[in-house]
Parts: sequence; C-alpha cells; structure tokens
Amino acid sequence: MTNCGLRQNYAGHCYGAAIYNGPNSTTLVSRCLFGGNEAVGASASMGGAAIKHEGQMLAIFDSAFIRTRLALGGNCPRATGGAIQSLEPLVVQGCYFGGNQANNGGALALYGDATIVNSVFSGNYAVASGATFWATGHGGALAILSYRPRQITLQGVTIVGNDAAEDAGGIYFRGTVGPEPPLVENSILWSNRSNNGQLARFQEQVHGAVDLRYDDIEELIAGIPGEDPPQCTACLDADPLFVRGSAQDGLVGTVDDHLRLATGSPVLDAPGNAGFVGVTTDLDGGARFVDDPATVGTGQGTPPVADMGAYEFRSGLAVGRHRRRHRRQPTRRWWGLRRQR
Repeated sequence: MTNCGLRQNYAGHCYGAAIYNGPNSTTLVSRCLFGGNEAVGASASMGGAAIKHEGQMLAIFDSAFIRTRLALGGNCPRATGGAIQSLEPLVVQGCYFGGNQANNGGALALYGDATIVNSVFSGNYAVASGATFWATGHGGALAILSYRPRQITLQGVTIVGNDAAEDAGGIYFRGTVGPEPPLVENSILWSNRSNNGQLARFQEQVHGAVDLRYDDIEELIAGIPGEDPPQCTACLDADPLFVRGSAQDGLVGTVDDHLRLATGSPVLDAPGNAGFVGVTTDLDGGARFVDDPATVGTGQGTPPVADMGAYEFRSGLAVGRHRRRHRRQPTRRWWGLRRQR
C-alpha cells in the first residue's frame, strides 16, 4: 500500500479501523496518512484504532498517524495502541505519531518483535479507564507489554511531549525480560509527563528494565533517593535544543512541531554509529551521517558521527520558542512534515 490517505474510518469490532493485518498476512505500507480513525467495541483484545497487526510481518515506512483513538473506558477498559497494536514482527521507519490515544500505549502497543527507526512521537496520550481490575494510563507514546521474551529496538527516535495518566509519558515496559531487554539507542526522550506524583522525572520518560545507550533523557542523572541509577551507556541529561519544540501554534503534538536540532545542541555528533547500521537517511530524507565542524563530537564510531533523535542537524537552524501546551487532537495537515526547514 503506497501513497494512500486512510482517514475518518470507523470500526465497531474493537480494532483496525483502517487496516487489519490478520494471521499469515504480510503487509507493506509506504507514504500513507492515517488520520482520525476510531475503533469502538467491547473486547479484551481491543487495540490499534488505525492498524491491528497479528500477521507474519508488518512494515511501515514514511507514514503519519494523527488523531487516531480507541473508545476509552466503559466496556473497553484496557484498549492498547491508539494507532497500532502489534502482536507479531513489526518494522517502523521514518514515521510520525501525533495526538493518538489509548488506555495503554497512546500511539503504539508492542507485544511482538519490533524495530522502530528515525521516527517521532509527540502529543500522544495514555488515558486511565477508571477500571480497578486493569492497569491503565501507562505509556503515553508507547507501551511494551509482552510476557514472552521479545527483541524490541528503538534507534534514532524522538519522543517528546507525550502524556500518561499514571505512568511513563514516554516509554512504558512491563513484561518478561529475555536475554536482551528492549533497547533504546541514539534517541531523545524529553518533556514527557505523567500524573503520578511519585515518579522521578526520568521515569516519566522511560519506566522499566530497558537498555539505554547513547540517549538524551530528561532528569536521567537526578535519580531517586535510595535507589540505584538506571543502567545506561554514554547517555546525556541535557536540553536537546529543538528549533521550536512547540511549533508555530504553541501546541505539542501537531505536525508543525519543529523537533529538528538547533545550533549548539548537545546531542550533535553524540550517538554510537553502530546503532544506525543499515540506516543512511534521517526523517527528512537527508544524509544520516553529517559532521558539524563546530561540534566536538563525543559519540563513537568513524567520523562523521550521527546525531541523536530522528533528525540529523542541518546548519543555520536556531532555537525558537519551546512553550509546552497540549492539544490531544491535532488537525493540521501533515504532508509538509518531511519538507519543512
């Protein structure tokens, strides 16, 4: 499926208002817009308002998921994956997720193997259902919920301005840790929030036994009194200096958020190149490995060293406003996303 718009679709059977990738199916999606899709119903398996995936493979490239939602609460107290619920192998590359909602995993709920590269999650929301028998309100951007060991990798991902009613506005992991825990590498997790006042700020960014490598994570170094610091390799805790984190409309989670990196950003030339094996371009489609002559690189690998997050730095971009307001249902068109400068 290529160059398609799947908008305002409705499913009364609890999942997959736009696409249901059933058993034994392999689906490739490229350059598609999913907007305003909604799934309602009463089922314990409810999830994926835009796409429910339980086939052999689902691969999604250069696409956007905006304002998709599941019917929240009521007869569906544990709806997971506002945009995508994935039970089997999933590849996501060069995608944008904004303003999606579910009880767990506002944008994505992962139960199977997954690789997510060069993608942005902004303004997604995990809503508490009020049910006493299911834990909800976890993982504003994405929730990893598998109880079988899985291989899950996020590389070059920007997760900013997402919210959760209870736990981890960014990434929430609850499940079985296999030989290798979920890996988050060369990524930025910043300004994600939850309403649980007992969490440390870094737990609002990522909560669970996750392997962190070459990431920039808000309040990572602050830690929690009496607890060991999170396990991480060469991570930062410094404002990434986005060009305009809240975009021209002053709202987080709309597609004109300018989450590219400004001059002087501490995440320039800071990742490990090994985390971008096989990746040659960023979310804009430009070169993934570009050296900034004004930056003394701290990353690992043969120069040029890449930058953290979904976007590679382009010279001449300066910091603009970074006001953080929220609107959970963005309405702006996305198709200019890859072309903004």
